[in-house]
Amino acid sequence: MDGGLLTAEPLPGGFGHVGRITGVRTALLHSLLLAGLTPVIAPMAPGANPAAGGLPFNVNADDAAAAMAGALQAAELLYVSDVPGVVVDTVPQASLPVGELDMLIELGIAADGMAAKLRAAAAALEAGARAVRIGDLRLLSDATAGTRILAATPQPA
Repeated sequence: MDGGLLTAEPLPGGFGHVGRITGVRTALLHSLLLAGLTPVIAPMAPGANPAAGGLPFNVNADDAAAAMAGALQAAELLYVSDVPGVVVDTVPQASLPVGELDMLIELGIAADGMAAKLRAAAAALEAGARAVRIGDLRLLSDATAGTRILAATPQPA
């Protein structure tokens, strides 16, 4: 499936064939990107032992993108949505520190799909992506569009 790009394990709680990413074949992604190809990736992944058979796992596309961006240590991960960015009190935010994302979710300011994107953005940064932006199609042509999620900076010793 997609060249075995992703592997997954089942989500706890008996959600059927819904899983979470456990591995990314970065060599395959690097090969495609170096060849000038833009991969279009289905968020489906076999288990860690595909030879054992069974149905693949459906994984959240935001989580799959976060896992790939982290594994590649991507310069930037873009989450294209139907909103201009993360909106707080009707105001689209230009940037947010990663440390505030859980609070926005807990307070219900970010819910549903946006909550999933914020969780995935935090995971991508933690896994090695250098930047994440969330917004509408303007992300593709304007480096300042959307909301930039800022990684936590290490404190000096």
